[in-house]
Amino acid sequence: MKFSPRKIDKGFICNIGMVAALIGILGGCIPQAQRAIAPPQPSSHVRSGAPDLSRTSDIVSSYQSGYTTDANIELPDNYDTNYFRKVRIAAYFEQINFEDPSKPGSLDNHALNTLLENEISRTKRFIVYSRQSVAKQKEGAWQVMHNTVYDEQNIARNPEWLLEVTSILGRNKRSMRGYEEAIFYIRISSKLIDYRTMEIVHAFPPITEKSEPKKYFVSLSNKWIGGFKIYDEGQLMEAYSEAANRAIAVLVNRVGNYFPCGGRIIGYYNDRFSINKGIRDGFAMKQTVVLYTNMNGVDVPISSGEVTPAATKGSGRILHWKDDPLAQEIRRKLTINSQDYLNTHEIYAVSVGMPEQWEY
Repeated sequence: MKFSPRKIDKGFICNIGMVAALIGILGGCIPQAQRAIAPPQPSSHVRSGAPDLSRTSDIVSSYQSGYTTDANIELPDNYDTNYFRKVRIAAYFEQINFEDPSKPGSLDNHALNTLLENEISRTKRFIVYSRQSVAKQKEGAWQVMHNTVYDEQNIARNPEWLLEVTSILGRNKRSMRGYEEAIFYIRISSKLIDYRTMEIVHAFPPITEKSEPKKYFVSLSNKWIGGFKIYDEGQLMEAYSEAANRAIAVLVNRVGNYFPCGGRIIGYYNDRFSINKGIRDGFAMKQTVVLYTNMNGVDVPISSGEVTPAATKGSGRILHWKDDPLAQEIRRKLTINSQDYLNTHEIYAVSVGMPEQWEY
């Protein structure tokens, strides 16, 4: 895929004053206010067939303010009491391809895999089995050398799910007024595979993320003059990595949302409750939840709440009771004698999206 050199009119070539102005821009000598008054506009010379980068993928988190009305208190997709615990998973960046193989550069597959594993682990939602770590090899060699003894049997555990990721990298170049600009992007496709059956259980929507625009200057012969080093492989890979880091954050957010965490309510007092699950079971931090009970085989949401997890349990507070007869009757019975009611009726709390405070 070829790129045409930028179009520069003859007046620019002949006007030494404008050349001096270009050098001033490169050196950052033009005041910021002046650039803000008259920002450069893209010329019509844009690479044909470039992807639409005006839209990128979103991080989806739950906010308390969204769960203070009846209409929003609904159960999340894919909730399952069998997964109200940490989920075992292994993740792979299976393929990294360049949209234009003739362009220089490569991304370190090992580095991306390690980043993906670390980001999934940070959610506290999963038990992540690393397939990239060299620490195990070094530790194994050390144990053999020093003849250490295992206190327990070294039994390997396998993941329940495989997260397989493929990606395409590319760049969009365009001529601006007085300089060139490049945006580096990544498209990610990913799927969850049942490790036991190798069935593709879920394919996530494609993710497109981009780097910040990189400004640089070239001569009429397309020789680099200054700014971002468009022909330097190290800087190219930094730009691609910038886009990849953002895409991985979005992917981890989607994987976390696909597996809601939850637990059973075991105590209640004055619109506060306790839950039998905590950080070791998949709650990472303060988490918005929906409380529900089962009536005649139907799971019915009754209120929203917020859980603050401890290691093995959590404390919560009610945000909003639904204004319907069932929810209000349960609230009344809990107020009268919560322990008797919870001993004979099951009430669960399930997360609705990644925590609002989750840092990505």
